[in-house]
Amino acid sequence: MLPISKFSCWCLFAVIALFSAHANAAPPPAQTPNVNKCNNKNSLSILPVTDLSFGAYDGTTGGTITVTPDGAVITSGPDIAGNTANAAAFEVSNTEDGCHVYPVEIILPASTTITEPGTGAAMTISTFTSSPENQFTLGSTPGSVTTVYIGATLTSAPTQTGGIYAGPFDITFEHIDLTP
Repeated sequence: MLPISKFSCWCLFAVIALFSAHANAAPPPAQTPNVNKCNNKNSLSILPVTDLSFGAYDGTTGGTITVTPDGAVITSGPDIAGNTANAAAFEVSNTEDGCHVYPVEIILPASTTITEPGTGAAMTISTFTSSPENQFTLGSTPGSVTTVYIGATLTSAPTQTGGIYAGPFDITFEHIDLTP
């Protein structure tokens, strides 16, 4: 595969309806690399750690379930059973020396649809948020890891079909050059 300027990572949602480091700073590189070199798939690394999950709930009440990037769960309607919801987590790093000078931008989707494979029933997930928000700077030591947490809001119909709902969402991490 050729080098790319963006790296897209897919994550699997799991929704179950039950009703039915500190290191010494490295010396600066002799020359700051080109931002495209920093976005190369061989240097910019995104490792999915935890899937976004909205937990288990009975589908008799419609409404929303919001999972914030810090893992808090806010419901308007559905009651979640137990402690089963969590934010997604990704470990982001870059092995290329000098890439820390370019902030990493997080590009989240506006919305996505997840489906229950057996019935084709669907739910919408929207209002994606992240921590850190929008962009962050990697540590100056090549390979330093920043963990990014992703939350979102699931909208459920009052008589949502039971099952395990799953689907990917597209998130992009890319170094950006802020120099004029």
